[in-house]
Amino acid sequence: MTNTFAFKTTEGRNAVYKAYDTFLGNMRIPHEEVNIDTRFGKAFVIAAGKKDAPVLVLLHGSGINSVMWIGDMVKYSEHYSTEDEV
Repeated sequence: MTNTFAFKTTEGRNAVYKAYDTFLGNMRIPHEEVNIDTRFGKAFVIAAGKKDAPVLVLLHGSGINSVMWIGDMVKYSEHYSTEDEV
């Protein structure tokens, strides 16, 4: 597996990371940010909801990140333990 990078410049990467962190900081529900080891490297997971509820895993598509699920996680977390894997 070859590493490819999504950012053309360090400044661009930093700007995207800053915006992403701002979105996560504005989540309206309690959540946990976790890095999970996989055989392909680390996976960043945003976990929310009731710990004893059924798990609902939300996967984003290509060209987007977990910010797309932030609004939906508010509703889903009422009934599920949600995990958005990046």
